Amino acid sequence: MDIVDAMWLAVAGYFVAQVYVLVRWRGGWRIAAAVPLLLMIPVFGVTTSGFAHQSNLWPISLLFAAPVALLYLLILMAIRRFTRTALENRISR
Repeated sequence: MDIVDAMWLAVAGYFVAQVYVLVRWRGGWRIAAAVPLLLMIPVFGVTTSGFAHQSNLWPISLLFAAPVALLYLLILMAIRRFTRTALENRISR
């Protein structure tokens, strides 16, 4: 697997993670999970436009932005899990 394959996997992973958190989370967590959309919606526009104009570089912005957005969501998932676990442990004592 080369770096470009890993970047395409990150694109797919981003889409899955974004849909998951927006569907499953509520309140402030959902708002925090929607933050990557501020970056990704314009990226989707640029990518779609490049594809429509048959540019050979149409996916480049998506390939660079999606791993960053995925990393943000993964970090947010970890923070949410650790804070919920700590809160549950505190309550159960």
